[in-house]
Amino acid sequence: MSEDGEPPTTMTAAQICASLTPQDMAPLTSGTVTDKPQPTMNLGLPGCKWPVENGYGWLAIDVFKPVSVDAVLTTAVSQYKVGDGTGYQQFDDDGTTMCQALVRTPRTPDGYLLGVKIDGAGDGSANLCTKSVPQTEKVLEALKW
Repeated sequence: MSEDGEPPTTMTAAQICASLTPQDMAPLTSGTVTDKPQPTMNLGLPGCKWPVENGYGWLAIDVFKPVSVDAVLTTAVSQYKVGDGTGYQQFDDDGTTMCQALVRTPRTPDGYLLGVKIDGAGDGSANLCTKSVPQTEKVLEALKW
């Protein structure tokens, strides 16, 4: 529940999975991917893991409720633009082999963030946090965040 008692989203994990099509995922995938997205629930909050390779690698996006939003965001090693919001990369590397970030927009419910993790789609040439911005924006739009 958000600070005003409302849930952060009415979307289910399966609905979050349906927000990205194979065409949306194509820029992040390696080869033909036949594995299916997997709905996830973490501490009662919905999310989804989309495969980026068969048998290995995924993009996971989920609703996240940290103990303290401000404390988590101050540990970010870098920031990047996500629509009208900001992504906060959480680990100090170049992001070319994996990304773990938290995203906040002006519409994100108080006390919540969108978690973004990607692993297995890196060819070493681009930061995966910024490479996954179009997919992140589409999920944010579906959440109405």
